[in-house]
Amino acid sequence: MTAVRVTFWGVRGTFPAAGAAYARYGGDTMCIEIGCGAITLILDAGSGLRALGAKLNARSRPGRMHVLLSHLHLDHIMGLPHFAPFWRPGADIRVHAAEESIAQECGGPMSIFRPPLFPLDSRHAPANVSLNRFRIGESVAVEKDIIVRSAPVTHQGACCAFIVSAGARTIAYVTDHEHGDAATDRAVAEAVKGADLLIYDATFTDAEMPAHRGWGHSSWEEGLRLKRRSRAKLLALAHHHPDRTDDELDARAEHAADACSDVFFARQGLSLDL
Repeated sequence: MTAVRVTFWGVRGTFPAAGAAYARYGGDTMCIEIGCGAITLILDAGSGLRALGAKLNARSRPGRMHVLLSHLHLDHIMGLPHFAPFWRPGADIRVHAAEESIAQECGGPMSIFRPPLFPLDSRHAPANVSLNRFRIGESVAVEKDIIVRSAPVTHQGACCAFIVSAGARTIAYVTDHEHGDAATDRAVAEAVKGADLLIYDATFTDAEMPAHRGWGHSSWEEGLRLKRRSRAKLLALAHHHPDRTDDELDARAEHAADACSDVFFARQGLSLDL
């Protein structure tokens, strides 16, 4: 397995954004596809999962799909009921969630997928659906040729980063994380060390952070600092604030490019071959 393609299906945080002011970067919440041959890894199930599901469902054979959930806040699971392969007989879907997050949430991630929140019950979906539990800080069992490690981050409730090693490539996904705890920040930098692609929480700016301490998010400037500390090769800044317009993101992208090479603000629909 050599070809690894990463596609951004949702890059917003907290809540979807709608309107012309958000069209270029997109308004859907976090959902990242990692395509590894016939295997599809999906990092978080935000509202961007709906469009990804339509694409996968259009294939004659969608292959095995792994949905890895960093945590169970609504913006990261709201796409689950609208994932078309759930309604395809024989589709193989494996949902992975941390034991700690399931213990904190009544019913776990699939509880959003039944009444009263959704008119149909996931237990009646014709696909082959399984729920795999893992402990934060341990590896996640997916495929024999793909290694997924989880790492603790600073956020409200149980939440983790994912470090995916597929073939010779490593993708680190660090959202939602509030920097500032020295021990956790050092551990995160070590976990993502040398990643080919680092996807990082850029909800705020450094100037905005003092007014938002305790919110569980970071800044794009901290993303640059983490890239340097960890020697990640390419940085994608994501989890954009739902009120951040395209023009505002363009301005921040220019500042980031002036400060550091190999960095970009993620846009919905962008694909990268690693």
